[in-house]
Amino acid sequence: MNHAKFPGISHIFLLAAFAAFAGLAGCAKTENPAVVADVDAGPGGPTVAEPGAPIVRTVVQRSPFGNLSIPDNLVLDGDFEFTGRSGQMPWLVFGNSGQGTLAFATGGACRSGIRCAAVPAGSEMIGWMASPKSGGMNVSLWVKPPSGKCDDLRVSITDMAGSIGGDIVRSETLRAGTDGWCRFNGDAGNYAGQQPVVYIATANNRVQGPILVDDVVARTLPSTLKKNLAAAPSPGSRPSPLDTETLARVRFIGEWLRAHRIFGMPERSTIEAPDSRLIDAPRQTIR
Repeated sequence: MNHAKFPGISHIFLLAAFAAFAGLAGCAKTENPAVVADVDAGPGGPTVAEPGAPIVRTVVQRSPFGNLSIPDNLVLDGDFEFTGRSGQMPWLVFGNSGQGTLAFATGGACRSGIRCAAVPAGSEMIGWMASPKSGGMNVSLWVKPPSGKCDDLRVSITDMAGSIGGDIVRSETLRAGTDGWCRFNGDAGNYAGQQPVVYIATANNRVQGPILVDDVVARTLPSTLKKNLAAAPSPGSRPSPLDTETLARVRFIGEWLRAHRIFGMPERSTIEAPDSRLIDAPRQTIR
């Protein structure tokens, strides 16, 4: 380029370079008074702040797929990474009038992955899961109540069909740890042939919310630890630790789901009827 034709271009380049340098200098400033050395700031890099210096920020690595170390998780979406806010999703939230909209927290607020559920006070939530064919399973999850009281949330494994009772999963501690999280852990029975779910509800309408829930894991117990937890042959004869109020709410949700969710393929006659909206659907796929 001939600069003689553009007498001001050199000055523009100089001003742009100066502005860029000034911007970089501004980005280099930090609230941390410690001297930052020229070191690797990637994962595993050394800490360069002086002892007692205030922490300005914390850098963590998270997988958008959640906790990948549990490939045999029986919960369909234990980290809430693939669950939408409403519709026929792995996790559903409910209130007194029926299904509500699931709220989320993101990023560093969560325990694993980049998204977790935020359960408001007075709400309840279910998460679909599978069951081993025999024996029991161990269930664990992490809960972060604003009050620090782990019993602000109630957790159980139950059957949406209402044929058997359920198993309570309790917190390992009464108070949250220094990071604000409570770990719930316990063994549950066998729900083969049923519609098992993780049922989560706030203790009452007065608890502080929202309560974060994340990293829900259910695993088949090893053969050496399996217990005789299979449901009794006759429906309803299995002893249930769930209280009457919880069982009533589970029945309400189960009835709501049966009335509003689509289970299986619709009847062929409803699709091919003259007044059907799906009359133009490929008929060879409806068998």
